Amino acid sequence: MRRRPGLRPMFGGRLRPGAALLWRASWCVAMAFWTANSSLGQGLGFSAPSQSYYRSVEELYRGEYREAQRDFLQELRGAVKTVSTRWIDSICYHAMLGETYYQMGRLWDALEQFDAAANLYLQYPKWMLRVNFTQTPRPEPSRARVIVPWGASQRGAVLGDMSHSMQIAQGTLNNQRVAQEGGVLQQAQYWTIDVVEVNRCISLTLRRRNELLGSLGKHDPLSQRLLRELVRGGA
Repeated sequence: MRRRPGLRPMFGGRLRPGAALLWRASWCVAMAFWTANSSLGQGLGFSAPSQSYYRSVEELYRGEYREAQRDFLQELRGAVKTVSTRWIDSICYHAMLGETYYQMGRLWDALEQFDAAANLYLQYPKWMLRVNFTQTPRPEPSRARVIVPWGASQRGAVLGDMSHSMQIAQGTLNNQRVAQEGGVLQQAQYWTIDVVEVNRCISLTLRRRNELLGSLGKHDPLSQRLLRELVRGGA
């Protein structure tokens, strides 16, 4: 029988069995680090939700439900995924797909999508604490609002002009611990996310689930978990 040649390091020579095993492990860690960083976007160049998502929202509001359904499903297939779950961008995709089914009268399918969005929110209840709010609030530069003839406010409140897209911290600062204990290595970086849109979709999810469940909502386990998280101060 022919002997299987041993692993050779780049500088020549044959590795002993123990050293070969260590070399293989080091190579796997290096490849995992490279794959995680190359597949999860290039820092500030990544933005969520995707630009095509907003075109799908416009299709929904124009009543083009079949096209919107197709495109939101496509958005879900291309969403950010980790080893064990999706990221918060999928909250938007699930919620708006659920809204599409809701407008089509497919209420059971709608509830399934809103449930998926709600479960994702519960996996990231403190996600806004990772947002980098660096922009100083400033007054809305557009023309003055039309004053309604009833209930005029005496507080003199001024609408603020805030950017919808902000940076959110993603990854971990201690990759050495991940390499020792296991998991996906991901370099700490900032991604760009539409904070307003994610919150709008969370609010839509809560509203539609309440409408669809009706009086059953107070007995629904997912609704109870949402209530506990929001009362506790989920960001």
